[in-house]
Amino acid sequence: MAVVILAEKPDQGKKFASALAGKAVRDSGGKIEFKSEIFGDTIVTWGIGHLVGLSLPEKYEWLQNKERWDLKNLPFLPAVNEMKYEVSKGKSKQFKTVKACLERADEIIIATDPDREGENIAYNIFKLCKKSIFDKPMKRLWINSLQNKEIIKGFKNLREASETVSYFQEANARQIADFLVGMNYTELFTLKLRERG
Repeated sequence: MAVVILAEKPDQGKKFASALAGKAVRDSGGKIEFKSEIFGDTIVTWGIGHLVGLSLPEKYEWLQNKERWDLKNLPFLPAVNEMKYEVSKGKSKQFKTVKACLERADEIIIATDPDREGENIAYNIFKLCKKSIFDKPMKRLWINSLQNKEIIKGFKNLREASETVSYFQEANARQIADFLVGMNYTELFTLKLRERG
């Protein structure tokens, strides 16, 4: 078992791993495993930007007409706790690697970009993992530099994940709002304009 560090992008993950390992490291299928002075057994893995996104309306069982756009489907307003998420197209291989690492971790360090979108990327991945990952200790790396010295300093001064979860909540609310406005108005205006020829 190990500490698992979740980076946002491959290059970022490799820089974290090299700094912590104190030497060049090799990618072994979407993750890097090594021993670090700070954490002992360490695994760094990464997203490829957004590994997980919101599912399109046709994935909702209660939708009246999934085969084609229909005014009867509008407004499309699932409850927030009923929103569906899925692995982004073409990214399932990396998602499986990340999921396996997170689910077997002793501790998780969120090391995505230190901003709202970085938090959203991490927590959207967590949503498609076993719920038990939320019982694991979680820390947050909060640095803006990829210089070795700053990376090490950041990993020695981790924050509690609970301190930054509000950034995820804000970003996720915006993501859902953008999605619902886009889905509803695109279908509505397309159908109305078709009626007019």
